[in-house]
This record gives sequence, C-alpha cells and structure tokens, in this order.
Amino acid sequence: MSKSILITGCSTGGIGASLALALSQKKENHHIFATARNTSKIPKELHNLPNVTIFPLDVSSSSSVAEAVKIVRGSGHGLDVLINNAGLPFSMPLLDANLEDAQRVYEVNFWGVVRMIQRFADMIIERQGRIVNVSSIGGMVHLPWNSIYASSKAALTNLSETLRHELSPFGVSVICLQVGGVDTNFDARTTEFNLPPNSYYVTIKDDIAGWATGSIKPRDIFVMAKVFTAAEVAKHNTPESCWVILYGKVYDVTDFMSSHPGGVKVILRLAGTDATEEYDPIHPPGTLEDNLKPEALLGNVDPKTLPKPIANAQEQSSEEDQGPPPMETLFNLDEIEQVATKQVSRKAWGYYYSAGDDLISKNFNREVYRSIFLRPRVFIDVGKCDLSTTIMGHKVGLPIYISPAAMARLAHPAGEAGIAAACRQFGAMQMISNNASMSPEQIVENAAPDQVFGWQLYVQIERKKSEAMIARIEKLKAIKCIILTLDAPVPGKREDDMRTDNTARKLPVPSGKVAEEKAESLPDGTPVPKDGGGGVGVQLFAGTAYDLTWKETLQWLTKITNLPIILKGLQTHEDAYIASLYAPQVRGIILSNHGGRALDTAPPAVHTLLEIRKYCPEVFDKIEVLVDGGIRRGTDVVKALCLGARAVGIGRPALWGLGAGGIEGVHRTLEILADETKTCMQLLGVEKVSDLGPEYINSRIVEQQIYDGPSGLAKALRARL
Repeated sequence: MSKSILITGCSTGGIGASLALALSQKKENHHIFATARNTSKIPKELHNLPNVTIFPLDVSSSSSVAEAVKIVRGSGHGLDVLINNAGLPFSMPLLDANLEDAQRVYEVNFWGVVRMIQRFADMIIERQGRIVNVSSIGGMVHLPWNSIYASSKAALTNLSETLRHELSPFGVSVICLQVGGVDTNFDARTTEFNLPPNSYYVTIKDDIAGWATGSIKPRDIFVMAKVFTAAEVAKHNTPESCWVILYGKVYDVTDFMSSHPGGVKVILRLAGTDATEEYDPIHPPGTLEDNLKPEALLGNVDPKTLPKPIANAQEQSSEEDQGPPPMETLFNLDEIEQVATKQVSRKAWGYYYSAGDDLISKNFNREVYRSIFLRPRVFIDVGKCDLSTTIMGHKVGLPIYISPAAMARLAHPAGEAGIAAACRQFGAMQMISNNASMSPEQIVENAAPDQVFGWQLYVQIERKKSEAMIARIEKLKAIKCIILTLDAPVPGKREDDMRTDNTARKLPVPSGKVAEEKAESLPDGTPVPKDGGGGVGVQLFAGTAYDLTWKETLQWLTKITNLPIILKGLQTHEDAYIASLYAPQVRGIILSNHGGRALDTAPPAVHTLLEIRKYCPEVFDKIEVLVDGGIRRGTDVVKALCLGARAVGIGRPALWGLGAGGIEGVHRTLEILADETKTCMQLLGVEKVSDLGPEYINSRIVEQQIYDGPSGLAKALRARL
C-alpha cells in the first residue's frame, strides 16, 4: 500500500538521502517529501522522480516548519510517516563549549523534533501513522568530547520512549532508531575546529579535531585520552614489550616486529624512543594503517617530556646554518651534490652515496664516458635545436628521464612529488620507485595532462601484494608503463649505508639496542639477527622475490597488466637479445647496473650498448633501449644517444638536487643537463635527437674493454624456445 512519507535532513551522503532514494523506488510507489535546509544538497536523482516532492525545511525554525505543513496539506497526499532525521554534530570538551553553539545543537537535535511532531501530529493521527526519530548510540555510550551531542540524543531517545505511550491510544506508533557507526558525511560538516588556547586539552587538540571532523575512528577516542610521558614509553624497549613514538602517538609494536618487512633489528634499535624522524622519510602515508592493528595505538605522548635531540657537529656548523646557496650559482651536477651533502642527514647521504663493495662500478659508470670522444661537424646551421623525443610512444621534452630512486623524502620533504613538479616544467619523464617515500597518488596528483610517468616494480614473494599494487597503478592515467627491475634480486653490500645503521646509539632516550644485543629471539620465536645491519637498502629489499624467470614471470605479469613492460637492469647483449624476442610484450629495456649498488665490477651501460651494437644490432629495431648510470654532463647524454639509447636516466643527481634545494634544486639539475645537452648537439652540428648516431663519436678506446667472447645468441634463442 502506498504511503506518504516526510523525511528531514536529506542532504547527499547522509542517512536521510539514502532512505529517500530507497523508499522512492519501492514497488508500492510511496510518495516522498524529501527536505533539507538547502535543497541544492539533495541528490539530483531525487529531483527527477515523479513521486518525490522536494522543498526547503529548517526544523529549528517555527516559520519554516509551518510552511512545510502547508506544502504537505496542499499536496493532497496527507502524511503517513514522519522521519525526523535532521541533526547536527558537535564535538568539544564541555569546559570549552560555546553555549550558543551547544544550544544550536539542541534546537535541531531535540527541539526541532518536538517542533515537527507538534505541527504534524494532526495528519499523523488522522492516518494512524508512524513517527520515526533517528537517535544515536552516542546517547548511550559515554564518549569524551561528546557531552552536548550525546545528551541531545539521549534526550531524544527518552522523548521517543515516552511519546510511544502517549500516542499509542490514537493508533500512532513511535520508533526510535539507535544508529551506530554509519559511513556518512555527517561529521564532514564540521569543517573548522578551534580549541581555546587556554584549554586544558591543548596538548591533544589535533586528536580532538580529528574526532570532531570525522577523520578519527570511534575506537580512537578512548585511546587519545591516554597520555604517556617519554620516560614511561622508554621502559618498553625489549623484545617482550616494544613501544615506539610516531607523530606524537604511542604504539605497541611487539607483535608486529616479527613480520616487519625491514626486519627485527631496525625496530629494536628505536624501541622506547620517538622514531618519527627515522620513520617518516622512508614510509609513504598509510603505512601505519596498513600494517598495524588498531589496538596497537595506545595513546599520545606528552610533548613536554620528550628530550631534545643532541645536535651533531655538522648540524652546529655555521656553514650549514647559512643554508644552501642560490641554485642559480651552481653550474654543474658536482656542485649540486656538494651542497646537498652538507644539507642532508648522515642517513640520507649514506643511502644515496653508497654503492656495492669498493664502488668500482659506480665510479666507472661515470669515467667510461670520458673515454668516448666527440666528432663535431661544421658549416651546419644550428640555430634551432630540438631536445624532444618519444619514450614508449609518448612525447617528452627531454631525452633525459628520472630513474627510479627510492626514499626521496630523506633528502627533502617535497619528496618524489617535488621531483615530479620539476619534471613537469621540462616535460621530462619520471620513473617512480617501488620504494618511494610517497604514495603514487600523491606523486602524480599535480601532473600536467601530458606528463609521463612509469612505475618500477620489485616483484614480491607474496605475488598478491604486487598484483594489488599494479591494479592500483593502472587507475592512475599518468603512469604509462611498468618497469620490472631485474638487476638486484638481493641487495648489494653498501658499506656507507650500513655505517648509518647505528643511529639509535646516539638517541637521547635509551632504546632497545642493549636488549637487542642480549636477546636471541622474540617472544614468538623469531630470531634476532646478530650480524651487522644493512642500512636503509637492506630494509627496503625485505620481501622482494628472487625467483624470477623469463617464462614464468613475464607470463604472470602480462596477465595482470595491459601497460607496456620495460625490463630494467640488463647488463649483457645476450639478455638484451632474449628480451627482444619477447616483443611486443616487452616494449623496452634499460641497460643498468643499478647505479653500481648491486654487483660491484658489473659493466656500465655503455659497455652493454656496444655489445648490442657488435653482436645483435637488430635489438634496437625491435624494442626501445634506455640507459642509466654515471650521467653527469650533457656530453654524457649525447654520447649514450649516439650509441643507440632512446633516452638516458639520472637517479642520484635528482636526489642530490632535491637535497640541495628542494624542487628548485631538481629544476636546476635538469636545467643544467638540458642546457649542456643542447650546447653539445649544436657544437656537433646536430639539430634533432633522432639525427644523433655513431658517426658523431669515437668509442674505440671503450670498445677494447667490452666482452669479446662467443656471442651466445644461439644458446639464448634455445632458452627462449
């Protein structure tokens, strides 16, 4: 049987709007009066339905309610059901509550309901209808900061129970809905939260604000009321009870240690201390929520009890106090690195600068370009010089891209998003590290419409994690390809990074370092390693698969993504040849020895380029060949392009630029390389990148150093078949 139903508070995203939509679609063809103070906020779907009447209604206004009565009576539908749903949120410690604001809450949540019932009672009684009052379990559960709102709902609940007895003789039923946690935008209406500066609760104002605006979940409200001193937290520094402070909050990570991707030791080193400075630069937002159970959050730390960090000599130096020089006064990438070295932390420097073993591959990556000489041509008009090219079919402004480089926020808070901002100004491609310190969504958020990104993939032992990440990446249109990294199935030995592993020894609050050295295992049996730490690099490799194969891995990857695949880390002509046999599934390769950070004495990309030219030049026609490692000058860029590279990547230089001057530093890095590349091409007598070729260089010295054995192509072909 069709009913006439009036619902208050029908703004989009709330309970009222959802009720109106659901009831309007019932087969009984109910007539719905959907109301809100501002009708433009009522869902558009309701505006177009013939059985829905929309009009403005402010339940706190007697005149507005009186006008609503006229509209309903005049419609001829009468009224069978009145749903009092309109309500106002209000979260504030009672001692700080403004009485006018508190009274406004009661005007809507309680007196508004009374006003509606009194004015519509005649129509409801005439139909022996029903009144539904939407209350809240907040009126029964005693939550801090909620006294005004909770008491208004408690009053509404009691009113409803009493009214049920008063109206039952007239055949009118009264229902009170005790609504629990519902995913609506109810709290989003609290856009500002201002706690008086003299409030007793000022130390946890951000937490109260989070509750007021809905960004903190209900359970957290109990936790935030608990405040610990730093000394209390410091007592929990053993494998049996391990607490850490992050962003002013106290977490119990005892149960999480054994499953920590970076291993047990890194947590124990910071046990009982404020680990924010160590944690923040190397963890993207959401990491805590994704990995810790809600009950791991114990409360807040009193900031007044936190010890002040002990400044080291470098931080106290007058030179550093002066800050970096203007970026325009730096004229090459070496100068930018020197400035960055003075600006970044010892931990950041150790991670960025470090390379495998004796740094032979790292240094040779750069030195090899000095053994290639240029062959300039004359009597050529070089007034115009175009640096643009294409990568994977996408036009880019430079033949220079940013290689996947992890943990950019170790250098500067702008992080990978800062690198993206600089790339935007040059139309340069950025390959985002699998271990970026920001989420991919954050990095591409402000990208230009035609800006090009790639996503680096380290396949995880748990393949479902990689599959979930790729599904997430495919939703970001700015990311055009997947870069599958192959040259580091295990981390190399990076001693400069390893030396920064003992930072916890210098912290002002005693950490779990002593406990770590004494303990042989965690309570769950997980052994505590006794060998030397591996630094940031080893932590990042935790969970990375080392069982990848040509047939199985590529078959798996092509099933879960439609994005073009680039294989990164090829170091021989044989592997380049095999990769070309997998075209078009494989669209490109990056010749790289991981910046010398994996296998020391592995060949530079230039050697592999020359090997391909010697043994299997057809590779250049089947797939795109990119290179990275050792690029520090525009002449290096041009030499690699002459040997057949589509584009060249820079990793450390982008990080050093970020460390030296944030976004401006990365911009200056790209500006220097772009200017030098253009100058080199003009002096060579070349107008376009596509015109560069081996005739512009003399690589005889380097050719004497490359592999000179059997081609191995027949064996590679058999392996493919």
